[in-house]
Amino acid sequence: MVEIKINEKVVKVSNNLTILQACETAGVIVPRFCYHNDLSIAGNCRMCLVAISGSPKLVASCMMPISNGMHVLTDSTKVRQAQQGVMEHLLTNHPLDCPICDQGGECDLQDQAQFFGSSHGRFTGNKRAVEDKNVGPLIKTVMTRCIHCTRCIRFATEIAGLSSLGTMGRGRGTEVGSYVERLFQSELSGNVIDLCPVGALTAKPQAFYSRSWEAEKVEVVDPFDGLGSILNITMRGFDILRILPSKKGIKGNWISDKARFAYDGLAFQRLTENLIRVTDKFSVCNWLSDAYRIDTKQTITSAFLVGGLLGIEETQKIFNTFLKVGGVFFSVNNIFASYNVDQRSNFLTNVSDLNCDLYDCVLNLNFNPKNEAAVFLGRLRQRMTAGKLDIYEINGFSYDTAFCSAGTGFDTMLALVEGRHAFAKTLITYKNILLLKGSALNSRVDSGSVACLLEQFGSLFFGGPNKAYTFLQSNTMLCINTFHHSANEAFRLDLGLICKNFHLKLSHSSSNLLFQFDNANFPALLEGSKAFVFYFGSHFDVGAKSASGVFSDVGVFERSGSFMSTQGLVFGNIKIIKEKAQLSAV
Repeated sequence: MVEIKINEKVVKVSNNLTILQACETAGVIVPRFCYHNDLSIAGNCRMCLVAISGSPKLVASCMMPISNGMHVLTDSTKVRQAQQGVMEHLLTNHPLDCPICDQGGECDLQDQAQFFGSSHGRFTGNKRAVEDKNVGPLIKTVMTRCIHCTRCIRFATEIAGLSSLGTMGRGRGTEVGSYVERLFQSELSGNVIDLCPVGALTAKPQAFYSRSWEAEKVEVVDPFDGLGSILNITMRGFDILRILPSKKGIKGNWISDKARFAYDGLAFQRLTENLIRVTDKFSVCNWLSDAYRIDTKQTITSAFLVGGLLGIEETQKIFNTFLKVGGVFFSVNNIFASYNVDQRSNFLTNVSDLNCDLYDCVLNLNFNPKNEAAVFLGRLRQRMTAGKLDIYEINGFSYDTAFCSAGTGFDTMLALVEGRHAFAKTLITYKNILLLKGSALNSRVDSGSVACLLEQFGSLFFGGPNKAYTFLQSNTMLCINTFHHSANEAFRLDLGLICKNFHLKLSHSSSNLLFQFDNANFPALLEGSKAFVFYFGSHFDVGAKSASGVFSDVGVFERSGSFMSTQGLVFGNIKIIKEKAQLSAV
């Protein structure tokens, strides 16, 4: 800790902070545009200039480290004049289109121009115009508003793992865009919308649809991955306008595009009525007559639960009780996956630090982070870009070009266990190793052998050096972690809802199935079967087309309950944010 003086206030802060971070700790507001807590420091906007006692020039507070006894002035006349000059320079070419800008009401440029800018401008010339860039269907660009803070460039390079964005030109002709005509294709691309301090990057699906002050915010848990991310859903009436990450000082507070733009699908292909198949067509089902007829004529001898992984814990408990009482078989999501649920460590993410600050090596074993944990992949990329983490993979094909390949099959893992692989020499240099196991490994026929091999590999690292394996160090730590596609996959395994002989039991004509979510394998599995199929879900998808009876349900954001993360932690009490009268019977 060091003691510094900010204006007339003496504070004690950590000695590894910059002046801007120290001012934030002391509660002093310093304006900024290019600085962001989760990105590298650029220092190019010059809005955060402050004065230091004894220094003839102003310094950029986001880049200058503190020292003991330093006296910082953030509200002197010289500092105020510099801030007004920088703001006047930024507004020189900025268009006066705030009334039609989707960033209006939550724009940093508006706020800082109000508090730190001048009351009048001196520029009377023509403003420059910049051509808008086409970066994809999710991000709308109005590049004339860009102030060149480079937040989007740093995010794309450090976290998204793309080098497509950059600055071109110099001086008045500087532009931010792609070096070549290409789309911004990343599973985290929507986060640049939140990072942009002006209206240069906005959400294209939400363009000209709402204003920030018209909506109320509701906090929910992200159901589309198992990381337990907190989402802020903004609503106007019963309509979901957008989904944003919760800003609570969490490091690497990003969300995936899958979660950010999921609200768009809630309004289409919704099941608002119950249906029953009559010959080859569906007709509306009346609960008082048709449902009673189904209940009296159908005898459930074998039932299957397919999907339902986005359901809350309370719903899964109901299905679990219903299915177990009937003495039936279960099949959830991947019908060919096999898990050993005797120990929770076999199917959980056993590491407590999802920011990966403690690890210097990651070994990726058939793990697709873009699909199973996109936010976690962004944190890995950030540490890898900073040169603090090495990522290796043992896969049949590469999920990311930045990863180093250590092998393509399990012969590589076996060679590592036996100590005869060349990669074993590299492992000697690492202290903390993180092993990421993909859930697809449990769909292999030899998944049991793979689990035994991984257990042996982990025991070698945990147990320290063995006489037969002298290449391992005694102080090396390793955790085997499994990631899942959805939030409640771990809770389903906690309940013991595992797959059993689905294709064999399906051949019985008297078997009944309960489908809950879309799966492309449904039509093929039902081919040649005379089973009566119940579909229970919120959207009319592939599973509903193959069903005999379709019953409507609420969506994933429309119920109150709890979710379990891949770490086994419970995030609960999601508020009901939308209700439909036609679904009340369910």
